[in-house]
Amino acid sequence: MLNIATAYSRGVSKNSARWTLSAEYGWNEWKPQYGVDFNIYGSFEYYPNTNVKFWKAGGGVGSGSWLLNYSFERHSFLENTHRVALNLRWSRHETAISMKKLQEGKEVDTNNKFETADDIIIDIDVSDDVQIESIGAAQLKVIYFEKTEAKQSGETGKKLEYIKKVGDKDILRYGLKPVEHQLYPATYIVSAYARGRKLQSAEFSLSYNQRAEQLVGEAYNSFVQGDLENARRYLRDAASADKYYPNTYYVAGLISEANRDYEGAQKCYLKASELSREGKIRHLEKEINPKDFAESDYLKKYAGSQGIQGRQGTGLYEELAH
Repeated sequence: MLNIATAYSRGVSKNSARWTLSAEYGWNEWKPQYGVDFNIYGSFEYYPNTNVKFWKAGGGVGSGSWLLNYSFERHSFLENTHRVALNLRWSRHETAISMKKLQEGKEVDTNNKFETADDIIIDIDVSDDVQIESIGAAQLKVIYFEKTEAKQSGETGKKLEYIKKVGDKDILRYGLKPVEHQLYPATYIVSAYARGRKLQSAEFSLSYNQRAEQLVGEAYNSFVQGDLENARRYLRDAASADKYYPNTYYVAGLISEANRDYEGAQKCYLKASELSREGKIRHLEKEINPKDFAESDYLKKYAGSQGIQGRQGTGLYEELAH
């Protein structure tokens, strides 16, 4: 980093006033360890209103907003001088968090609205923030919160592992898979931390794939009308659109039951419960726990009978799962 500065000083006598022009170049090539930065620098200073020129060289160690400097200065009028200085930085770099989704191998900008099937890329720009080079120094938390009455309902997911550094900039990149980290449709806050200090937060929202929701609605309508084959086709398309949408498996359970595939129906209900938050889904404006269907006495009885008889199911669960 090159610093160019000017200064004015005046002593007791009338002729003691001097202007100073200084050029100081600093090197900071060491990788910080344990949050400590090291640097060395050299400088040349010149007094325009005199013939005085002198040089100095030194180095420093610091962390965060402070830097302790030592330099040796060879003055023509002060002779050999040792300078020790403590520099405090009052400015603060605003860490930036940007989020994109990965679609067909391409990064796509969003307005921080994602679907549960999306692979989310989170970039954290820490270029000027205490020069985070140590990967272990940066961590990410994803927090689920409800806007209702501004209450935070707690933390979900895990601190994510660092993936890679992007380009020459100090940008930390994380990959976030909503289902893998148990994130369901809701509003979230993602926060970046370094050495126990929060750098920045950003808000994003998750929803199920709208096309999958529409297709499952069509599948249910076909089921009610007795067109089971058409309902199966809609469900296959819905699973292709978003394999994590739990209502797909709930309706598949209903269709499997109608086709007397009770073992398959059990699997579908359990899968729907597994994919849903707290085991519950919303269907036709009602809250349903699919696991209650899977563990009901009548379904257990018929599924057990199907297993004893060795009757093959319709395979709908396997079609959707694969």
